[in-house]
Amino acid sequence: MTFEKKVHDFGEVGPQSKHTCEFRFKNTGTAVLKVRKEIDSTCGCTVPVLTKTAYASGAEGTIQVTYVASASGGSATKDLLVYSNDKSQGGVVRLTVQATVVERVAYEPRQLVLRLKGPDIGCRRSPYGVWITRASR
Repeated sequence: MTFEKKVHDFGEVGPQSKHTCEFRFKNTGTAVLKVRKEIDSTCGCTVPVLTKTAYASGAEGTIQVTYVASASGGSATKDLLVYSNDKSQGGVVRLTVQATVVERVAYEPRQLVLRLKGPDIGCRRSPYGVWITRASR
């Protein structure tokens, strides 16, 4: 089992943005390559999809990966473990996706509390006021 690449770098991405990439591979052995459909991921934000599990000698396949960046900035490295019957790889191959999450707009304060002084347009009054925070996508 030979991969074209084992690392994909998305570069700079925005917070909570969604990205996809592919890891292409080829069965370079002489026997049928059997790949376990369940690929392990170090995080739920990185979801791999393999549609086929058996590959004849010389056949090619693709693992599609969807990555959702975190809400906060910084570097991110996520690993995937692909298990197969390829003993030349020790039965497992590590694939990696990387990104640098960059917040392009900063604002202060991160949280703001507004208190309602009188009747409003159908909003339910609360003793805590109205909370405005950064919304997730």
